[in-house]
Amino acid sequence: MLGFFVEVHQQKDGGEKPATMDSPLGTKLSLWASGMNGVDWLMDLAKAGKAIDLGGGGYPWRFTITVKELLVFLLNRETQWAHDDKDFSRGPWGSKTFANSAGLDECKGDEWLIVDCWDES
Repeated sequence: MLGFFVEVHQQKDGGEKPATMDSPLGTKLSLWASGMNGVDWLMDLAKAGKAIDLGGGGYPWRFTITVKELLVFLLNRETQWAHDDKDFSRGPWGSKTFANSAGLDECKGDEWLIVDCWDES
């Protein structure tokens, strides 16, 4: 498959500041597979100053965004809401978007998250 596998995590430190390439991963909040244009929304957010492109070249390509921006994205696509990250950690995922409702409920809207986009080409 040409595209990206995308995982969104909280930062272990609580996410008061934007993540870095070295930020440790916390709770998994969402995941999905996408086509080649699957990170365009993140690049658009970065251009608008609502996300930060941290680089990484696809192994992974890392961004940091706030919970608010993630929720806008998730609510504008067909999302399968799961009780926690154990409900969707094993796949198969296909083209589904999974979200950890319990994890997201615990997040603050201005909390910075880690978005890892793995190049599957």
